[in-house]
Amino acid sequence: MGLSKVALVGMGCQTSVTGAMEARRVNKWRKKIAWTFGLLCSKSFTYDGLMVEIAQNELGIDLDHLIRVNIKGKLLFYTDTGDEITYSLKQSHRFTRPGCLRCPDFAAEHADISFGGLGQEGGWTLSIVRTDLGQEIWDRAIAEGVIESTRAMDEDPKAVELMFRLAERSRERWPTHEELATAGSTPGLIPSEDRIDYAQFRLVGTRDYLSPDERCAEVEGDGLTLAVNENRSDLLLDSEVRRFAAPVPVN
Repeated sequence: MGLSKVALVGMGCQTSVTGAMEARRVNKWRKKIAWTFGLLCSKSFTYDGLMVEIAQNELGIDLDHLIRVNIKGKLLFYTDTGDEITYSLKQSHRFTRPGCLRCPDFAAEHADISFGGLGQEGGWTLSIVRTDLGQEIWDRAIAEGVIESTRAMDEDPKAVELMFRLAERSRERWPTHEELATAGSTPGLIPSEDRIDYAQFRLVGTRDYLSPDERCAEVEGDGLTLAVNENRSDLLLDSEVRRFAAPVPVN
């Protein structure tokens, strides 16, 4: 779409991508994400389960008239005719996405600002400013009258306490080494360097990820053969090229 800067809005599993890109030095795409906003999330549901089985088949909702879905202790479906239709959150758990059962990040802790409704009413949302950039965004929004702000610990301390409890509980989902041999003691870590599969790593000591992109493949004279410069390419190129081409042995 030609966008040079975007704001990323998502759950913890999505907002952690900025840190992952930085750690892997995928700076070309990381620099396009200017702001990261996270949503408090304990789990999400499959589309077929939520929209097809529950909304359409069980509740008889026409998706063409469904304008919003919310979760506040129960599933809330809102239609363009002003109807609010509720459904038991406990009954919907059977459609939880499998990855959510292992997600350790309820509170979107890698975002610049995290948001979530934990009992607030009247248009208020619990918000957590997590970075210096997030504080700058927050201060600008207040100064320009975009939002109103009050200290959560003064107005709703129980919501803050609940957020911490849920965040701590979500970390317990991370598998132990006994449950999963490749799991670390905490997300993103491994118990021993000996367990790293270095076959999937490529180290190029002279690469500067802040420099302009370099051409890593050339089309040869036959118009079909691609000559790849392995000193400039990366694993992404290797995996994508193999989807439509086969390697040719070099004599």
